[in-house]
Amino acid sequence: MKTRPIRVFFVSGAARQLFGTMDFEVRKILCSYWYYKTPNVIEMIADIRKRFKDDPEYEFFTDSGAFSAHTGGVKISVDAYCKYIKAIKPTQYAALDVIGDPVASEKNTEIMEKEHGLKPIPCYHLCEDYKFLHAMIKKYDYIAFGGMVGAQREKLLSWLDEAWHIVMRDKPKLKVHGFGQTSLDILERYPWYSVDSSSITSAVRYGDVNVIQENGVVTKQRTVSFVSDYAAKNNDQEVYRPGDQTHKQVIALVQMARVFTKQMEALELRRANIDYETLGASAHLPGFEL
Repeated sequence: MKTRPIRVFFVSGAARQLFGTMDFEVRKILCSYWYYKTPNVIEMIADIRKRFKDDPEYEFFTDSGAFSAHTGGVKISVDAYCKYIKAIKPTQYAALDVIGDPVASEKNTEIMEKEHGLKPIPCYHLCEDYKFLHAMIKKYDYIAFGGMVGAQREKLLSWLDEAWHIVMRDKPKLKVHGFGQTSLDILERYPWYSVDSSSITSAVRYGDVNVIQENGVVTKQRTVSFVSDYAAKNNDQEVYRPGDQTHKQVIALVQMARVFTKQMEALELRRANIDYETLGASAHLPGFEL
């Protein structure tokens, strides 16, 4: 099976910084309803859609942010989420999950489809019963895997091995999105269609910017030093405004995205030589029920 280049969606909880990266080469972003539902952000999204509507690389992925809301003890309304989707018109959007309750998640997906006429991407979560994955494979051409952030590695790989075994055996052309998954070895291990990650924001959160050398080695530089060096080399004050903290953060995010993109280019060369169809014929893993 010929591999498809993985679509990478960049994520940030700060709208102005994330949208600012689109002044550069970033064209695929993922935004959560929970963080991006205020009126001023909705206006910014409308402007983004207008600016890039004719760009073939532009994709705007929306998810509900249900995990964040759940952590804060808040329940998201499926009707409100659907109204939001219709207002911002994303290129793709996830179904509204109910954390820890796949049956309720199924019900929300049906509501979105039957009552609102939408076509959401359902999500199969870490260690849920495989019957839910089988049901999604039969019904959909694009699904997502979630619940992976922070999972213990051995547990995650065992689950992913079995889930991908089922996918490649039953529907090898299924498109699968990996929520919060940009570990390069995991991206190489499976034939993902798309993934997203907020890892580029580490430059802002932790103050370190990745810099890639000609030999492919990635080193770290303090964010403030990198942005200062960029300012010395760049005379376009519309792009870089020394007194504007948002623009400084945009530059840091863009640099992180550029490094990850270069890593992905090297990874795609390796993926082109992998026969992912063998995943569907792999031995059944102990401890899981098909």
